[in-house]
Amino acid sequence: MRPVNWPSEPTALCRVLAVLGLLALPAAPAAADAGRPDGQEPRGRTASLAPSGAAPASAPAEPEPAPAEPQQSQQSQQPSSDMTDFAEATMDAMVVSKGAPRFVLNLFGQTSFFFTVPEPPGQHASFALGGLDFLVTAQLGSFLFTGEYVFELDEETFETDVDVERVQIQWRRDNFWIGAGRFHTEVGYWNNAYHHGLFLQLPIDRPRALRFEDDGGLIPAHWVGLVSALEGRVGSGTLRVVAGVANTRGVTQDQVRAVADTTGAKAGNLKLELIGVGLPGLRLGVSGVYDVISGQPAAIRPALPDEDIREIIGNAFLAYAGVHFTLILEGYVFDHNADSRRVTSYDGLAVAGYRVGSVTPYVEVDYLDVPANEPYFATAPPKSTLLVGGLRWDVNDWSAIKLEYGADLPSQGDKTHTIAANWSFGI
Repeated sequence: MRPVNWPSEPTALCRVLAVLGLLALPAAPAAADAGRPDGQEPRGRTASLAPSGAAPASAPAEPEPAPAEPQQSQQSQQPSSDMTDFAEATMDAMVVSKGAPRFVLNLFGQTSFFFTVPEPPGQHASFALGGLDFLVTAQLGSFLFTGEYVFELDEETFETDVDVERVQIQWRRDNFWIGAGRFHTEVGYWNNAYHHGLFLQLPIDRPRALRFEDDGGLIPAHWVGLVSALEGRVGSGTLRVVAGVANTRGVTQDQVRAVADTTGAKAGNLKLELIGVGLPGLRLGVSGVYDVISGQPAAIRPALPDEDIREIIGNAFLAYAGVHFTLILEGYVFDHNADSRRVTSYDGLAVAGYRVGSVTPYVEVDYLDVPANEPYFATAPPKSTLLVGGLRWDVNDWSAIKLEYGADLPSQGDKTHTIAANWSFGI
């Protein structure tokens, strides 16, 4: 997407943070209450969003009975499987005057250190500050409101930009909902599970094809339009059907058409997902996107000037995020068909990890094949396989340290090896 250039003066940034701080004030009394009035434990990264035994910020006028201690240890409780679950856990944990909060505010951020051998031109071993993600969620009756905003540094200008990642309103009734705004596209599992909450996922980075538009990803990660979903019981599980219509892709790979579309045609999205069939927490499904990318002159698209590109994206996935074991398998086909050529790209990824106590060793295999004559994915890397091995240590419910080794094995050219360390949080 095209980032909003944020003023670099400290006073401007302070004003924004002050406003967000004022918005979060209604949640402050609730954060001090470690228990719920119904005595149930809230769900979170490890079923709790407050440290056990934490003292309240101020003593209540009348002493309240101490909440019951959880029956399970921190390591054996169910982790949040995705970003939506994390936000719902925050809402569950908050109590304002014995009633549900009007909204909750979650923050996600990270800092990394990495070095690559051999060093790419102009790049050296460096510390890197990740984006600061503000997630605002409000449940008011039948309506759900979501806003997600990321403050991040421009690598070229070193100024702070603000990206509006999600702004959406949804109406929900029983097992159906419909929404309008800017969503994360319902394609595959990863894109709508972790969003910008990198703390929640096992690897430090998103898989290459699933990175956001301005990071060189291949999928249309953002969806500006309408989305609806319907769920129904199927045997021991749930069938979830999602459909959407939205603006088409941008004229270049890194664009998101959030205001004005490039053509009168619209993109379509369909997803079928089975949840909890045979195993609680198991998700498997298929999804797809159809789009018409408008033709552009040679100055913008030199690889294929003045031709529309009919895009079909097909996907299949299987995901399981349990107490100890995590497995994610996804495959993608990107078919670009124009009058003068047809090009097909492929991506396959697998991520697996097993948690022992507070430590999770994990591996990732990411295969990407984008032909050299691909007209739209101008920044895609050549055909290669990325192998990653890492270790995640959950310092507490809200923070994790990850250590990773990655080997990029292209079909042609030199191999590269990267060592990275990352400290992330989600609160």
